[in-house]
Amino acid sequence: MKKRWKCYVNKKSIKKWGLCIALAIILGCMCSGGYSGIQYIREGNNHSVKKINEKNFQLDNIEVNQGNTVYRISADQSKIIISFPEKEYISKLKYAYTTLQNTEAKVRIYAENLYGNEEVQEKIDYYNTTLAHSIVNIHSKVSRIEIDFGNIGTIMEVSDFEIYNGFQWNIFLTFFLIMVVFFITYMIFFRNENARYPEIALLMTILMLSGCILVLQPVTCTGMDEQIHFMNAFQLGIKKAQLISNAAIDNVVGNADWLNWHPMSSYEEHLEEIHSMINLGKMPTENVGSGYWSIASVGYIFQTFFLKIGLLLHLPFYICWLMGKMGNLLLYAIGMSIAMYLLPCGKRVFAVIAIAPVSLFICTTYTYDVTVTVFITIGISVLLKMLLTETKFNRKWQVIYILCMVIGCLPKAVYAPLVLLAWIVPKEKYNSKKEYYVFRGLIIASMLLLIASFALPVLFPSGGNEVAGDSRGGNTSISGQMSYVLGQPVAYAVVLARNIWNSLVDYVIGRSIFGIMGYVGAVTQPILFALLVFGVALTDNYKNKDVRDIKSKHRISILFCIAIVLAFIWTALYLSYTEVGNMVIAGVQARYYLPFIFLIYLCFQNNKIRCNVKVENYQMVIMTTSGCFALWQVFLNFICTRML
Repeated sequence: MKKRWKCYVNKKSIKKWGLCIALAIILGCMCSGGYSGIQYIREGNNHSVKKINEKNFQLDNIEVNQGNTVYRISADQSKIIISFPEKEYISKLKYAYTTLQNTEAKVRIYAENLYGNEEVQEKIDYYNTTLAHSIVNIHSKVSRIEIDFGNIGTIMEVSDFEIYNGFQWNIFLTFFLIMVVFFITYMIFFRNENARYPEIALLMTILMLSGCILVLQPVTCTGMDEQIHFMNAFQLGIKKAQLISNAAIDNVVGNADWLNWHPMSSYEEHLEEIHSMINLGKMPTENVGSGYWSIASVGYIFQTFFLKIGLLLHLPFYICWLMGKMGNLLLYAIGMSIAMYLLPCGKRVFAVIAIAPVSLFICTTYTYDVTVTVFITIGISVLLKMLLTETKFNRKWQVIYILCMVIGCLPKAVYAPLVLLAWIVPKEKYNSKKEYYVFRGLIIASMLLLIASFALPVLFPSGGNEVAGDSRGGNTSISGQMSYVLGQPVAYAVVLARNIWNSLVDYVIGRSIFGIMGYVGAVTQPILFALLVFGVALTDNYKNKDVRDIKSKHRISILFCIAIVLAFIWTALYLSYTEVGNMVIAGVQARYYLPFIFLIYLCFQNNKIRCNVKVENYQMVIMTTSGCFALWQVFLNFICTRML
C-alpha cells in the first residue's frame, strides 16, 4: 500500500492531479455554459420568464375558478389548448399543479423542426402527488400546445402557466461534464502508474463513474425490486425494535411500481424531487419492525451500516438514502479492486466487465447482488492465483477462499456449486496430503449446507403444507412445479436445457448481459460493448512470466461448474416464478450471470493471439473506451432524458 501511495502521491503526481482537476473544472464548465449559451441565443430576444395570457387559452371540459387563474380538471376528455398567433420561441413550459393521485397527460406541441416546417411533437407529462410543478422541455418556435387530460382518473388543478426562458445553468450537466473530462485526463496522465497498479485504476474508475450515476439517479427505486431490498436494509438491526418510517419511505416504496415507469423529465423537476424527499423525510408515519435477520441479510450489512449512520446523525433523508447506496458502491469499488490485485491474468478483461454500464449501475442501488458478485469474484481470484502461480494453497488462502465463497453464496445459494471450483487446484499446492483431503471435505460440506439452505424448505415444507411461489410470476406453486421436476425428470431436463440454450448467446455476449440498467432504461448498442469485452478477452495476454496458462482440463472443469450453476438458477426460477406446467421458464435475468461471467470470457483466452502494444497504452485505450461507453449511457439515460 505504501508503494502505491508513493506512486500516486509525489511531487510529479500532485502536478498531474492538479492539472486533471483544473482541466476538468474549466472544460466541464465551458461545455455546460456553452450548451446553456446556445439555448439562450436560440431564444432570440425572448429571454424572460413570462406568464401566458389568459386570452391564449381554449378550455374543453375544464372548470375555472379563483379569478380565472386555476383550472380544475375533474372530467374525462378534458383539454387545455394554448395558442400563439405569432409563433413564439419557448425553451420550457412551466406550470403548477396539484393532484390527488399520480397520473399523466399527453402534451402535443406544434413546433418548427430543423427545416423550419411545423410538426407535431407528442410527449407524456407525468404528475406526482409529492411535487408541485411540471416542466416541459420544448426548445423551439411554437404555434400551439395541447395538454390532453383524457382518462386521468383523478381530480387535479393546474395554474400559473409560464414561458420559462432565459440563461439556465444546469449544475447536474456541469457535474457530469467535469467527471467526463476528469476521467479521460486521469486515464491519459496516469497511464504508466495505472499499468503498474491496475487495481488502483479500477478503483478510481468505479468511484468516478458509479459516483456520477449515484448523484444523477432519479429519487426513486430505480433497481430491480429495489423497494424490497431497501426495506430489508432499513429494517436490519442488532436487536428487535420498532423503527419509525417516514413519508419519503412510504412514497418511494409504496408508489415504486408507478414511479419506476413514470420519471420526471427536466432538471428543475429533479431538483424538486430532491427537496420533496428531504421534506417528506421529516414527516414520521408508522412504526415498522426491525432486527429481523435471515441468511440473505448478509448481503445488506454494508448498505444498512451507512444508512443507519446517516439516520443516527439526523442528516436529511435524501443524504441518508444516498449513503445506503454509497455502502454498496464502496463495497463494489474496493472489493473488485482487491479481486483484480489477486488476479494473476486477465486483469484488463476483468476491468472492462467490472465497469460495464450494468455493473456500475447495480452498485448504486439497494440490492444484495453486489455482495454476491464481490465476494464470489474475490474467491475466484484466489482460486486462479493458486492454480496459475507458484503460491502455496496454505490455510490462510483456504480460509479466505471459503469465507468469500460462502459469504457470496449466502444471499443466493444457487451459486453454491462454484465452491467446488477449488477441486481443480492440484494436490501439490497443499502443504500436506491430509490438508488436501480435509479441505476438499470442507468444500463439499460448505456446498451442501448452502444448497440445503434453500432446498430443504422446498422438499420438506413445515407442516406438510403446499409451498407457494412468487405471486409476481402469476399462478405459481413451488410444490406444483416440484411434481413436474421429480415426477418427469427427463421432460424437465429437456425444458431446462432448451431454456438455457435459447438465451445463452443473449445472456453471455448479447444485449441482456450488458444492456439493461434497471428501470432507468436500456444501454444503446450493447452489442458493441460485448464485442469490446470479447476482443479484450482474446488480446489481453499481459501477465508475469511465472504465470501459467489455464489448462484445457481446467477450462472444462470451470465451464462444467458454471453449467451446474446455470441449472440451479433456472430451476430456482422455474419453481418460484414460473406458472405451473409452463414450458418457458420466467424470471431469469442476465444479471444473474455477472458473478461468473468473467470466468467464461477468461476461458476464451489463448497464447496464440499476441498483443505487442505496450501495456500502459493498451490498458489506457481499453479502459478509457469502456469508461466513455459507460458515460455515454449515463448521458443518454440520465442527462438527456431527465435533466435538460
